[in-house]
Amino acid sequence: MSACRSVVLKVGTTNAKKNVEALMREAGVDLEELNRQKRAEAAAEGKKRAEARAGKVSRKMDGLTKAGEEFSGEVRARQAEEAPAKKRPHKKR
Repeated sequence: MSACRSVVLKVGTTNAKKNVEALMREAGVDLEELNRQKRAEAAAEGKKRAEARAGKVSRKMDGLTKAGEEFSGEVRARQAEEAPAKKRPHKKR
């Protein structure tokens, strides 16, 4: 039963789409040209977003590496302060 409904809906929507395209064509609207423009705009927007994401990631990574360098420098300084003045030789067993 649901397969029959599915077929009927598919045929109905396909016919409706054809009817709308015919009406738009009679009104002088070129749907193919509109679709091409929308795809081009979407592609340009996607490219902008990808470039922005790439720039954001590289800036973030730059910040992380700088923070890592600062942190490692602080750790080395702290270790130098805490290090004993003389190293004791290892005991032989």
